[in-house]
Amino acid sequence: MKINQYSITKDGIDQLNISDRSEDLTIILSSTNSLSDRSTHHELSQKINSKNIIFCSTSGHFYDELVHDDTFLVNGITFDKTKVDCNSWTYSENQDELEIGADILKTMVNNDLTHLMIFADGHFVNSDLLIQGLQTDQYTFSISGAIAGDGVRFSETLIGLNDLPSTNQIVAIGFYGQNLKVKTNKCSGFHVFGPQRTVTKSNLNVLEELDGKPALDLYKEYLGHLSSELPGSALYFPLSILDKEGNSTIRTVLSIDEKSKTMTFAGNIPQGSVVNLMRTNIDDLIDNVEELSEEQIAFPVEYIFIASCVGRRIIMESRVEEEILPFMEIYKNVPMTGLYSYGEICSSEESPVLHNQTMVITYFSEK
Repeated sequence: MKINQYSITKDGIDQLNISDRSEDLTIILSSTNSLSDRSTHHELSQKINSKNIIFCSTSGHFYDELVHDDTFLVNGITFDKTKVDCNSWTYSENQDELEIGADILKTMVNNDLTHLMIFADGHFVNSDLLIQGLQTDQYTFSISGAIAGDGVRFSETLIGLNDLPSTNQIVAIGFYGQNLKVKTNKCSGFHVFGPQRTVTKSNLNVLEELDGKPALDLYKEYLGHLSSELPGSALYFPLSILDKEGNSTIRTVLSIDEKSKTMTFAGNIPQGSVVNLMRTNIDDLIDNVEELSEEQIAFPVEYIFIASCVGRRIIMESRVEEEILPFMEIYKNVPMTGLYSYGEICSSEESPVLHNQTMVITYFSEK
Protein backbone atom coordinates (compact mmCIF):
# COMPACT_ATOMS: atom_id res chain seq x y z
CA MET A 1 0.00 0.00 0.00
CA LYS A 2 1.35 3.42 -0.97
CA ILE A 3 -0.10 6.72 0.29
CA ASN A 4 0.40 10.03 -1.54
CA GLN A 5 -0.91 12.71 0.81
CA TYR A 6 -0.70 16.50 0.66
CA SER A 7 -2.62 19.67 1.52
CA ILE A 8 -2.88 22.43 -1.05
CA THR A 9 -4.57 25.79 -1.41
CA LYS A 10 -6.60 26.88 -4.41
CA ASP A 11 -3.74 29.07 -5.62
CA GLY A 12 -1.27 26.19 -5.46
CA ILE A 13 -3.12 23.75 -7.72
CA ASP A 14 -1.39 24.92 -10.91
CA GLN A 15 1.98 24.02 -9.38
CA LEU A 16 1.05 20.33 -8.99
CA ASN A 17 2.73 17.78 -11.21
CA ILE A 18 0.57 15.01 -12.62
CA SER A 19 1.67 11.66 -11.20
CA ASP A 20 2.90 9.03 -13.67
CA ARG A 21 1.33 6.34 -11.49
CA SER A 22 -2.42 5.87 -11.55
CA GLU A 23 -3.76 5.63 -8.01
CA ASP A 24 -6.56 3.21 -7.13
CA LEU A 25 -8.40 5.71 -4.93
CA THR A 26 -8.10 9.41 -4.14
CA ILE A 27 -10.13 11.02 -1.34
CA ILE A 28 -10.25 14.83 -1.40
CA LEU A 29 -11.53 16.67 1.68
CA SER A 30 -12.32 20.38 1.81
CA SER A 31 -14.98 22.95 2.68
CA THR A 32 -18.25 23.39 0.80
CA ASN A 33 -17.03 26.77 -0.47
CA SER A 34 -13.89 25.26 -1.97
CA LEU A 35 -15.56 22.17 -3.43
CA SER A 36 -18.43 24.09 -5.05
CA ASP A 37 -16.10 26.11 -7.31
CA ARG A 38 -16.48 24.51 -10.74
CA SER A 39 -13.30 25.91 -12.27
CA THR A 40 -11.21 24.88 -9.25
CA HIS A 41 -12.71 21.40 -9.34
CA HIS A 42 -11.84 21.04 -13.02
CA GLU A 43 -8.28 22.28 -12.49
CA LEU A 44 -7.67 19.96 -9.53
CA SER A 45 -9.22 16.92 -11.26
CA GLN A 46 -6.92 17.43 -14.26
CA LYS A 47 -3.89 17.22 -11.96
CA ILE A 48 -4.85 13.91 -10.33
CA ASN A 49 -4.19 10.55 -11.95
CA SER A 50 -6.63 8.22 -10.21
CA LYS A 51 -9.20 5.58 -11.12
CA ASN A 52 -11.61 6.86 -8.46
CA ILE A 53 -11.73 10.40 -7.08
CA ILE A 54 -14.01 10.98 -4.07
CA PHE A 55 -14.84 14.53 -2.97
CA CYS A 56 -16.37 15.17 0.47
CA SER A 57 -17.11 18.46 2.24
CA THR A 58 -16.10 18.71 5.88
CA SER A 59 -16.39 20.74 9.05
CA GLY A 60 -12.58 20.75 9.11
CA HIS A 61 -10.00 18.11 8.20
CA PHE A 62 -6.78 16.81 9.76
CA TYR A 63 -3.35 17.17 8.25
CA ASP A 64 0.13 17.45 9.78
CA GLU A 65 -1.06 17.90 13.39
CA LEU A 66 -3.38 20.77 12.39
CA VAL A 67 -7.05 21.19 11.54
CA HIS A 68 -7.67 22.91 8.20
CA ASP A 69 -10.84 24.28 6.64
CA ASP A 70 -10.54 25.68 3.10
CA THR A 71 -7.46 23.83 1.89
CA PHE A 72 -7.77 20.70 -0.23
CA LEU A 73 -6.54 17.61 1.60
CA VAL A 74 -5.64 15.04 -1.07
CA ASN A 75 -5.19 11.37 -0.13
CA GLY A 76 -4.06 9.14 -2.98
CA ILE A 77 -3.98 5.41 -2.24
CA THR A 78 -2.40 2.69 -4.35
CA PHE A 79 -2.84 -0.93 -3.29
CA ASP A 80 -0.54 -3.83 -4.03
CA LYS A 81 -3.16 -6.58 -4.16
CA THR A 82 -6.49 -5.03 -3.13
CA LYS A 83 -9.20 -4.15 -5.64
CA VAL A 84 -11.25 -0.97 -5.20
CA ASP A 85 -14.72 -0.32 -6.59
CA CYS A 86 -16.74 2.88 -6.12
CA ASN A 87 -20.37 3.71 -6.86
CA SER A 88 -22.63 6.67 -6.16
CA TRP A 89 -26.34 7.20 -5.53
CA THR A 90 -28.43 10.38 -5.77
CA TYR A 91 -31.15 10.80 -3.15
CA SER A 92 -34.47 12.44 -4.01
CA GLU A 93 -37.57 13.08 -1.88
CA ASN A 94 -39.54 10.28 -3.55
CA GLN A 95 -36.88 7.72 -2.56
CA ASP A 96 -36.53 5.70 0.60
CA GLU A 97 -33.12 5.78 2.30
CA LEU A 98 -33.71 2.21 3.46
CA GLU A 99 -33.99 1.13 -0.17
CA ILE A 100 -30.81 2.99 -1.11
CA GLY A 101 -28.97 1.24 1.73
CA ALA A 102 -30.24 -2.13 0.52
CA ASP A 103 -29.18 -1.28 -3.03
CA ILE A 104 -25.70 -0.39 -1.82
CA LEU A 105 -25.39 -3.89 -0.36
CA LYS A 106 -26.75 -5.46 -3.54
CA THR A 107 -24.32 -3.49 -5.70
CA MET A 108 -21.19 -3.65 -3.57
CA VAL A 109 -21.20 -6.94 -1.66
CA ASN A 110 -19.61 -10.12 -2.92
CA ASN A 111 -17.53 -12.87 -1.33
CA ASP A 112 -14.29 -10.86 -1.68
CA LEU A 113 -15.54 -7.68 0.05
CA THR A 114 -13.35 -6.89 3.07
CA HIS A 115 -14.47 -3.38 3.96
CA LEU A 116 -17.19 -0.93 2.90
CA MET A 117 -16.71 2.81 3.39
CA ILE A 118 -19.67 5.19 3.09
CA PHE A 119 -19.79 8.95 2.52
CA ALA A 120 -23.31 10.42 2.69
CA ASP A 121 -24.97 13.82 2.36
CA GLY A 122 -25.35 15.47 5.76
CA HIS A 123 -28.33 17.70 5.09
CA PHE A 124 -31.03 16.05 2.99
CA VAL A 125 -30.39 12.33 3.55
CA ASN A 126 -31.67 10.64 6.72
CA SER A 127 -28.42 8.83 7.40
CA ASP A 128 -29.93 6.77 10.20
CA LEU A 129 -32.38 5.17 7.76
CA LEU A 130 -29.58 4.74 5.21
CA ILE A 131 -27.49 2.80 7.74
CA GLN A 132 -30.50 0.71 8.72
CA GLY A 133 -30.75 -0.24 5.05
CA LEU A 134 -27.22 -1.64 5.28
CA GLN A 135 -28.29 -4.28 7.79
CA THR A 136 -27.84 -7.88 6.68
CA ASP A 137 -28.08 -11.30 8.30
CA GLN A 138 -24.37 -12.04 8.11
CA TYR A 139 -21.35 -9.76 7.88
CA THR A 140 -18.09 -11.02 6.41
CA PHE A 141 -16.89 -7.42 6.05
CA SER A 142 -16.60 -4.27 8.20
CA ILE A 143 -18.20 -0.87 7.58
CA SER A 144 -17.11 2.67 8.43
CA GLY A 145 -17.58 6.14 7.02
CA ALA A 146 -18.71 9.69 7.57
CA ILE A 147 -21.61 12.05 7.00
CA ALA A 148 -20.37 15.09 5.06
CA GLY A 149 -20.04 18.38 6.92
CA ASP A 150 -20.50 22.08 6.23
CA GLY A 151 -18.52 23.79 8.96
CA VAL A 152 -20.98 24.97 11.61
CA ARG A 153 -23.37 26.41 9.00
CA PHE A 154 -25.52 23.27 8.55
CA SER A 155 -26.67 24.62 5.18
CA GLU A 156 -25.56 22.11 2.52
CA THR A 157 -23.00 19.34 2.17
CA LEU A 158 -21.24 18.17 -0.98
CA ILE A 159 -20.07 14.76 -2.17
CA GLY A 160 -18.90 13.64 -5.59
CA LEU A 161 -17.49 10.63 -7.39
CA ASN A 162 -15.36 11.55 -10.42
CA ASP A 163 -17.57 14.61 -10.89
CA LEU A 164 -18.37 18.03 -9.45
CA PRO A 165 -19.52 17.49 -5.85
CA SER A 166 -23.20 18.21 -5.21
CA THR A 167 -25.93 17.78 -2.61
CA ASN A 168 -28.00 14.60 -2.09
CA GLN A 169 -25.09 12.32 -2.93
CA ILE A 170 -24.04 9.02 -1.36
CA VAL A 171 -20.78 7.28 -2.29
CA ALA A 172 -19.75 3.75 -1.36
CA ILE A 173 -16.17 2.46 -1.62
CA GLY A 174 -15.64 -1.27 -1.66
CA PHE A 175 -12.26 -2.80 -0.76
CA TYR A 176 -11.90 -6.35 -2.07
CA GLY A 177 -9.43 -9.15 -1.41
CA GLN A 178 -8.12 -11.22 1.46
CA ASN A 179 -4.77 -9.40 1.58
CA LEU A 180 -6.35 -6.28 3.10
CA LYS A 181 -6.72 -6.11 6.88
CA VAL A 182 -9.12 -3.55 8.38
CA LYS A 183 -9.98 -2.71 11.98
CA THR A 184 -12.59 -0.16 13.12
CA ASN A 185 -13.25 1.26 16.58
CA LYS A 186 -14.78 4.32 18.25
CA CYS A 187 -14.78 6.47 21.39
CA SER A 188 -16.90 9.30 22.80
CA GLY A 189 -15.93 10.62 26.24
CA PHE A 190 -19.51 11.59 27.12
CA HIS A 191 -21.15 10.37 30.34
CA VAL A 192 -24.82 10.00 31.30
CA PHE A 193 -26.37 11.96 34.15
CA GLY A 194 -29.85 12.43 35.59
CA PRO A 195 -32.76 9.97 35.51
CA GLN A 196 -33.69 7.81 32.54
CA ARG A 197 -36.59 9.03 30.43
CA THR A 198 -38.86 7.23 27.99
CA VAL A 199 -39.56 8.62 24.53
CA THR A 200 -43.36 8.76 24.49
CA LYS A 201 -43.69 10.57 21.14
CA SER A 202 -41.30 11.01 18.21
CA ASN A 203 -41.24 11.08 14.43
CA LEU A 204 -37.96 9.80 12.98
CA ASN A 205 -35.35 12.34 14.21
CA VAL A 206 -37.88 14.76 15.76
CA LEU A 207 -38.33 14.27 19.51
CA GLU A 208 -41.73 15.48 20.71
CA GLU A 209 -42.32 14.07 24.20
CA LEU A 210 -40.37 12.52 27.08
CA ASP A 211 -42.41 10.80 29.78
CA GLY A 212 -45.50 12.45 28.32
CA LYS A 213 -44.06 15.97 28.67
CA PRO A 214 -42.92 18.34 25.89
CA ALA A 215 -39.33 17.33 25.15
CA LEU A 216 -37.98 20.87 24.85
CA ASP A 217 -39.45 21.98 28.19
CA LEU A 218 -37.91 19.02 30.00
CA TYR A 219 -34.58 19.54 28.27
CA LYS A 220 -34.49 23.19 29.30
CA GLU A 221 -35.06 22.22 32.94
CA TYR A 222 -31.76 20.31 32.92
CA LEU A 223 -29.81 23.00 31.09
CA GLY A 224 -30.87 25.77 33.46
CA HIS A 225 -29.28 29.09 32.49
CA LEU A 226 -27.64 27.42 29.47
CA SER A 227 -31.09 26.98 27.90
CA SER A 228 -30.91 30.61 26.74
CA GLU A 229 -28.02 29.58 24.48
CA LEU A 230 -29.92 26.83 22.64
CA PRO A 231 -29.45 25.20 20.19
CA GLY A 232 -25.70 25.85 20.45
CA SER A 233 -25.42 24.78 24.09
CA ALA A 234 -27.12 21.46 23.21
CA LEU A 235 -23.83 20.24 21.69
CA TYR A 236 -22.57 19.84 25.26
CA PHE A 237 -25.64 17.79 26.29
CA PRO A 238 -26.57 15.10 23.73
CA LEU A 239 -28.89 12.17 24.39
CA SER A 240 -27.88 8.58 25.02
CA ILE A 241 -30.33 6.08 23.49
CA LEU A 242 -30.37 2.59 24.98
CA ASP A 243 -31.44 -0.32 22.81
CA LYS A 244 -32.95 -3.58 24.09
CA GLU A 245 -29.46 -5.10 24.53
CA GLY A 246 -28.30 -2.15 26.63
CA ASN A 247 -26.06 -0.66 23.94
CA SER A 248 -25.85 3.14 23.92
CA THR A 249 -25.90 5.41 20.85
CA ILE A 250 -25.37 9.16 21.09
CA ARG A 251 -27.68 11.63 19.36
CA THR A 252 -26.90 15.35 19.00
CA VAL A 253 -29.46 18.17 18.82
CA LEU A 254 -29.50 19.99 15.47
CA SER A 255 -32.33 22.45 16.06
CA ILE A 256 -35.25 23.28 18.33
CA ASP A 257 -38.80 24.48 17.67
CA GLU A 258 -40.05 26.79 20.41
CA LYS A 259 -43.62 26.76 19.05
CA SER A 260 -44.08 22.97 18.95
CA LYS A 261 -41.69 22.33 21.87
CA THR A 262 -39.82 19.74 19.80
CA MET A 263 -36.17 18.98 19.11
CA THR A 264 -34.56 17.72 15.91
CA PHE A 265 -31.58 15.38 16.24
CA ALA A 266 -28.79 14.18 13.93
CA GLY A 267 -30.28 10.69 13.93
CA ASN A 268 -33.57 9.00 14.69
CA ILE A 269 -35.04 8.86 18.20
CA PRO A 270 -37.22 5.70 18.26
CA GLN A 271 -40.52 6.03 20.10
CA GLY A 272 -40.49 3.87 23.22
CA SER A 273 -36.72 4.00 23.62
CA VAL A 274 -35.04 4.87 26.91
CA VAL A 275 -32.79 7.93 26.94
CA ASN A 276 -30.42 9.81 29.25
CA LEU A 277 -28.86 13.22 29.03
CA MET A 278 -25.07 13.22 28.60
CA ARG A 279 -22.28 15.68 29.28
CA THR A 280 -18.51 15.95 28.95
CA ASN A 281 -15.50 18.21 29.23
CA ILE A 282 -12.36 18.61 27.15
CA ASP A 283 -10.20 16.42 29.41
CA ASP A 284 -12.70 13.54 29.22
CA LEU A 285 -12.74 13.75 25.41
CA ILE A 286 -8.94 13.65 25.24
CA ASP A 287 -8.68 10.84 27.80
CA ASN A 288 -11.01 8.67 25.71
CA VAL A 289 -9.02 9.34 22.55
CA GLU A 290 -5.81 8.39 24.36
CA GLU A 291 -7.34 5.10 25.47
CA LEU A 292 -8.49 4.38 21.92
CA SER A 293 -5.07 5.19 20.46
CA GLU A 294 -3.45 2.67 22.81
CA GLU A 295 -5.58 -0.20 21.46
CA GLN A 296 -3.42 -3.08 20.28
CA ILE A 297 -3.86 -3.65 16.54
CA ALA A 298 -3.10 -7.19 15.35
CA PHE A 299 -1.37 -6.06 12.15
CA PRO A 300 1.19 -3.40 11.11
CA VAL A 301 -0.93 -0.31 10.35
CA GLU A 302 -0.23 1.39 7.00
CA TYR A 303 -3.02 3.97 6.82
CA ILE A 304 -5.51 5.53 9.26
CA PHE A 305 -8.78 7.28 8.44
CA ILE A 306 -10.59 9.23 11.17
CA ALA A 307 -14.11 10.66 11.31
CA SER A 308 -14.92 12.85 14.30
CA CYS A 309 -18.10 14.79 15.07
CA VAL A 310 -18.15 18.55 14.47
CA GLY A 311 -19.65 18.89 17.95
CA ARG A 312 -16.38 17.62 19.40
CA ARG A 313 -14.45 20.29 17.49
CA ILE A 314 -16.74 22.99 18.88
CA ILE A 315 -16.29 21.73 22.45
CA MET A 316 -12.51 21.40 22.06
CA GLU A 317 -12.18 24.97 20.73
CA SER A 318 -8.52 26.07 20.72
CA ARG A 319 -7.38 22.62 21.92
CA VAL A 320 -8.87 20.83 18.92
CA GLU A 321 -5.51 19.55 17.63
CA GLU A 322 -5.08 17.57 20.85
CA GLU A 323 -7.76 15.16 19.66
CA ILE A 324 -5.50 13.62 17.02
CA LEU A 325 -2.12 14.01 18.75
CA PRO A 326 -2.34 10.66 20.61
CA PHE A 327 -2.54 8.80 17.29
CA MET A 328 0.29 10.83 15.78
CA GLU A 329 2.51 10.07 18.76
CA ILE A 330 1.90 6.31 18.54
CA TYR A 331 1.72 6.01 14.72
CA LYS A 332 4.48 8.52 13.94
CA ASN A 333 5.31 7.22 10.48
CA VAL A 334 1.80 6.14 9.44
CA PRO A 335 -0.12 8.41 7.04
CA MET A 336 -3.44 9.42 8.51
CA THR A 337 -6.25 11.68 7.48
CA GLY A 338 -9.72 12.53 8.65
CA LEU A 339 -12.53 15.00 8.90
CA TYR A 340 -14.97 16.60 11.26
CA SER A 341 -18.37 15.36 10.16
CA TYR A 342 -22.12 15.50 10.83
CA GLY A 343 -22.19 11.81 11.74
CA GLU A 344 -19.85 8.86 12.04
CA ILE A 345 -20.42 5.29 10.80
CA CYS A 346 -18.87 2.28 12.48
CA SER A 347 -19.55 -1.44 12.63
CA SER A 348 -20.60 -2.35 16.16
CA GLU A 349 -20.68 -6.09 16.86
CA GLU A 350 -20.99 -6.57 13.10
CA SER A 351 -23.98 -4.26 12.42
CA PRO A 352 -23.12 -0.70 11.29
CA VAL A 353 -24.37 2.14 13.50
CA LEU A 354 -24.69 5.89 12.93
CA HIS A 355 -23.04 7.82 15.76
CA ASN A 356 -22.91 11.46 16.90
CA GLN A 357 -20.35 13.15 19.19
CA THR A 358 -18.06 10.20 18.45
CA MET A 359 -14.64 9.60 16.93
CA VAL A 360 -14.46 6.60 14.58
CA ILE A 361 -11.11 5.31 13.45
CA THR A 362 -10.36 2.84 10.64
CA TYR A 363 -6.98 1.12 10.34
CA PHE A 364 -5.81 -0.33 6.99
CA SER A 365 -2.93 -2.65 6.08
CA GLU A 366 -1.87 -5.03 3.31
CA LYS A 367 1.06 -6.39 5.32
